[in-house]
Amino acid sequence: MSTKVAIMTLFENNYNYGAILQAHALQKAIRSIGYDCKVLNYKRQVTDLTGIKQTKFEKLVNKLMGIQSKGDVINLLTYPFRKKWTEKNALDIQRRMKNCNSFIAKNIAVTRLLNSNTIYETNNQFDVFVCGSDQIWRPTTFDPNYFLAFVDKKKRALSYAASLGIKQLSETEKRLMTPLVNHLDAISVREASAVELISDLTNKEVTRVLDPTLLFDRDFW
Repeated sequence: MSTKVAIMTLFENNYNYGAILQAHALQKAIRSIGYDCKVLNYKRQVTDLTGIKQTKFEKLVNKLMGIQSKGDVINLLTYPFRKKWTEKNALDIQRRMKNCNSFIAKNIAVTRLLNSNTIYETNNQFDVFVCGSDQIWRPTTFDPNYFLAFVDKKKRALSYAASLGIKQLSETEKRLMTPLVNHLDAISVREASAVELISDLTNKEVTRVLDPTLLFDRDFW
């Protein structure tokens, strides 16, 4: 019987092209080495760690510390305008969602919709669990299950190209993430900054790897 692998990533109700393509690529990569693989259609339970017992100034500092690129700056400054644009272009957004759902139906094998209660059932369905890629460990959208906290100890649990999306962790974030990271059997992340941050939380080797979309050449895409 083929080993069954589950991917935990930012997938459910996510109509970002990059999010969909990285899930598609990672599934293809895992299947290419002979494993059966599905993406967990998990409805996340988000906690914003940067908002725990913090003043408005501390929240602002954390948000600014999360800026890693010009794109982050642009997103921060243009948010009010993007919100108005979203309201104005609702029809186009619906069309985009329809196209994304069509692509997923044709190209990505997905489980039924899962939540924080039913996610434990997957231990009876899969042998190996992979979390990644994307910013699954970002403190502003913290959910222990994106560290595979729900996975039984007898199962294999690892990360592939996981990202935090920030360059610094608070003491609260370190305290909460340390046992979760150490629960993993193997750890790989997407950015050099993430290697440094996660290495501070564990004695395990932390490897930097390519985003799954870069595992395939232009002919594949």
